[in-house]
Parts: sequence; structure tokens; C-alpha cells
Amino acid sequence: PSERQLPSGDGLPPPSQPFLDRMEPDLPSAKRPEPDQMDLETYLACRDSD
Repeated sequence: PSERQLPSGDGLPPPSQPFLDRMEPDLPSAKRPEPDQMDLETYLACRDSD
């Protein structure tokens, strides 16, 4: 078996490129749900308790 040398040091940043026009990723919202909204776990717990 041959030995491999592990890279060390800061190195270069990973390559990146901008997104294509109108092709930005659909990221989840960072906002909290509205007060009149119920999260899924609460809904399922209420539904199962009936």
C-alpha cells in the first residue's frame, strides 16, 4: 500500500459560481410561523387525540 500525504494549511477557498438567472435555490423561511398557524407536530398530535 502506498502512503498518501494529507493536505495541510489554509489552502484555497472552494470554487463557486453564481446561480443562473431565476434559478436561485428555494430556501426555507427563517421567519416564525404566523400566530394563527399551527406547526405539523401540534396538528398531528391534536388530530390523533380526537
